[in-house]
Amino acid sequence: MGNGLYSSLPYVAMYGTTLAFGWAADRCIAAGVRVVTVRRLANTVGLALSGVFMALFSMMRSPVLSELLLVISMALHSGVHVGFHINHIDLAPNFAGPMMSLGNMLANVVGLCVPAIVAAFVHELNDQKQWQMAFMTIAGVGIVANGIFMVLGRGEVQPWNDLSRHSISDRLYHTLHSSERILSHQPRRLSHIDDSGRQKPPTRSRLSAKEGSKPSDLLLTGENATLKAATLRPYSVRV
Repeated sequence: MGNGLYSSLPYVAMYGTTLAFGWAADRCIAAGVRVVTVRRLANTVGLALSGVFMALFSMMRSPVLSELLLVISMALHSGVHVGFHINHIDLAPNFAGPMMSLGNMLANVVGLCVPAIVAAFVHELNDQKQWQMAFMTIAGVGIVANGIFMVLGRGEVQPWNDLSRHSISDRLYHTLHSSERILSHQPRRLSHIDDSGRQKPPTRSRLSAKEGSKPSDLLLTGENATLKAATLRPYSVRV
């Protein structure tokens, strides 16, 4: 019972500090602080400062001090939620989901290496110095990762977030033109079978277009179908 309670304290602390970090970040941005500054500061607290307390935790011999430092370390670690975690939305709101999925996948793949790292350092479970090396390595990785974020981190929407709608429409228009030219030079015609079982030459779908015509003027004609390319309006194409 006591061990389970002590093990849960760091995560209870994380719950409270996650809410506090979110509130503080919103207040800072509303007050005019640059988004990238807020992200870098929160990330430094969540990785670098948390890593320092993680390293101190590994050096303690007192169970009470060890638990206290571990709780502080994990509580500070929640700063990453308003650091690099939410930075995907700052950079590219249209692609935040895929970016978060990819980043989370890579993070979990690296997490699979942790048991191997611990096994490389810890050969005697009761040897504190060996455990110190494992925890310091983890803290060091966090500090280095934060340094990379401090140098490369940005807080503005990137140009590749919004592709030009008109360029997409033009690209689609030229693709349809290319398809029409390819179809017009097809030497082979497919055969169809009618209700009586006889083969008959099909009416090949073709793309009617004149040089200089607009996408809204295109008609895709064929058997039982006429498709206006006017449905492919620029504002209907979303990326």
